[in-house]
Amino acid sequence: CSTTSTHPYSIGDQLKCADLEFNFSACYPSCSNSFSLSDFQDKIIWIMYEEDWWISCYDEIPEVEEIMLKYINNQSVAIVNFLADGGSPYTCNNWGDAGISNFPIIVDDEDNYMHTLGDWFGVSYNSPRNIFIDHNFNYYAITQDVNQVEVIIDEMLELIEEWGMYRKILFLLNLVFLLNATVWT
Repeated sequence: CSTTSTHPYSIGDQLKCADLEFNFSACYPSCSNSFSLSDFQDKIIWIMYEEDWWISCYDEIPEVEEIMLKYINNQSVAIVNFLADGGSPYTCNNWGDAGISNFPIIVDDEDNYMHTLGDWFGVSYNSPRNIFIDHNFNYYAITQDVNQVEVIIDEMLELIEEWGMYRKILFLLNLVFLLNATVWT
């Protein structure tokens, strides 16, 4: 994580350590759950940032749900919905119960009119937005086009596979080096 990034983040910025540890309180499926983005280490984080009063956000639920169902059981993907201005007109429960599968985690991103995550990414009052954080906590992409979500997630999953192969190659090279060093000594 970074100690020097500033808000709002720009594409490519690594998230600040303090932001990764910031404790968010879920309002759905249970109000007793809390988490931080650091809980999703080594995962792609897909953040849906929506305003409950913005009709296009609510209208996208079936389309978003279809994409969400494709990735919900993928151990490399974490999905979180940040709902700004929850309760006007939809509560977290209204939002979460919409559709067939329910949303996995919903956070009301409004605390005394401060939109914490929205401010971090410069999206408060400018939604719906899909924000993507890579497995190294780098701000990877943002899109308002729900049709781009799958493209971005699939691209990020490929990068994780490539990174895994790269790490295996480095491990093997180090092993060969250590074996050679042992033989020559």
